[in-house]
Amino acid sequence: QASVTDTGTQVAFDDQISSIDLVNNLGAGINMSTYLNVDKEYDWGMDYVSSTRHPGKLTRANIQKIKDAGFKTIRLAVNFGEHIMDSNNTVDPRFIEDVKEVVDMCIDEGLYVVLCDMYSSVYVVDYWQYNHYLRGFSLQPELEEKSTAFVKALWKQITAAFNNSYDEHLLFEFINEPNAGLDGTNEWSTAGDEQFRLLKKFDQLILDAIRASGGNNANRFCVVQCICGSPKNLCDDRFSLPDDSADDKLIACFHMYPMGNNAGASAFKRCGDVCLEQERDKISVNICQYLA
Repeated sequence: QASVTDTGTQVAFDDQISSIDLVNNLGAGINMSTYLNVDKEYDWGMDYVSSTRHPGKLTRANIQKIKDAGFKTIRLAVNFGEHIMDSNNTVDPRFIEDVKEVVDMCIDEGLYVVLCDMYSSVYVVDYWQYNHYLRGFSLQPELEEKSTAFVKALWKQITAAFNNSYDEHLLFEFINEPNAGLDGTNEWSTAGDEQFRLLKKFDQLILDAIRASGGNNANRFCVVQCICGSPKNLCDDRFSLPDDSADDKLIACFHMYPMGNNAGASAFKRCGDVCLEQERDKISVNICQYLA
């Protein structure tokens, strides 16, 4: 099957809006993990594209319910690396079309979409142990060559599939919680110089690919994370945003988990807004400490 190309008529893109104004427009958002797939030991392919934890892809009815609940943004976390077909890091076009269908429905409903390359850095060393083409990247220096090839190939395909048909309601998020996957280390707080160097390199490669694709991607808003999504790493002097030919189109972000990584709905019901307020206050204190 041929690669996926955005052949739609170029829609108007508001390139005058600032990054902070766009963030304010995003409002309340929800993270959707329906494209985070399955165990790395198996090549599931398009016969099983939905996650075992979040079965089924988003339908228009799902999206409308999200919108009716007051959310304005969907962060669509996608593991493209589990659908690599060959040694050239070609993503299965059927998978890209599947993702594109969901993005289109969200945009049709007036929602913002943050399209994120999720989990491509997780278990990447394990991925390369198996015969099928599971791929990703790593902030390990010894995997720099393979990781560079993956990042370049992946974002060339993403930018070809998502361009002129989408205005500022579509954002690209480069890498989710980028890390080296090093056992026995805490990259959240002790990332090394080489990890910062490689992240800077990969961020620049991704942004260059986005801008080089032209069209609306020349001004596409892009979300950039620090190592492990850690606020401490975000405030580290070794972290910086990539150089951008577009003006004020980059958004830095970090991750915080108010009730722990694995807290479910029951935990939220127990503490609700109180937990969120406490976490907001803690974030403010932490950021001030990291910047001091």
